[in-house]
Amino acid sequence: MAAAVFIVATLAGALDFYAGQIPPVYHEVVAHFKLEAVCKQHSSRPTRSTGGHDDFLVGGKLVKPVHERRVQIAAGFEAHFNAALLLPPMDGDPIANLRDDVKCAARFTLANRVNARELRALSALKHRSYAKMLRSCSNNVNRAEMPPHVYYIAGATNTCLMAAWIDGFSLRDVAFVQEFCHGFIVAPPPGEFIPDSLSFKAVPPSVKSKRARKRAWHAFQDSSYDWAMHVYHATAISVVEL
Repeated sequence: MAAAVFIVATLAGALDFYAGQIPPVYHEVVAHFKLEAVCKQHSSRPTRSTGGHDDFLVGGKLVKPVHERRVQIAAGFEAHFNAALLLPPMDGDPIANLRDDVKCAARFTLANRVNARELRALSALKHRSYAKMLRSCSNNVNRAEMPPHVYYIAGATNTCLMAAWIDGFSLRDVAFVQEFCHGFIVAPPPGEFIPDSLSFKAVPPSVKSKRARKRAWHAFQDSSYDWAMHVYHATAISVVEL
């Protein structure tokens, strides 16, 4: 009885945009994720990048040239790994900037290192089972919510499983599945903004004038069209060659 009440009480925040009926199996899978979560704590919003990119401005260079990297070998995974082994430890705590849930996952993996392979296999088996349970739900959501061009590319995606991860593990970006189905806003028109996912550090608002933002928007539209046409023709040629 308690389990049934728990399932009914589970909210489907990540599927709130869906106008159809959310099947009971969705709430069941969300309840399983909540019960099986290893790390139950919820992290606060990051205040800085955890990937070592704090010295890069938004819109600037994200990936350093090879000669500026700590390991100056880019070709060959084994060679890169062997070179990294010879480096002295980095200053400070290497995990100090990680989110609490990531630290928790690392501690759990370390504590269960002896049987980590078995635990991972069991978890994967359960996830495959949950994925099958939600396949019909995803088919209905995708057909109802995806525009034709999105459905052509991503119509087979298990969107209800993604939503169950968000609701079951209390992830912050509850609008992710809606944007996945409807389209992500890359460059909003003047006067509009990209929805805040709450998953990354906050970016200060642009200080550009309204006229400058409008010029940037039109420049993006022009370059996007050129790039889209390039991809279209390249894809068409590839299809013909096949």
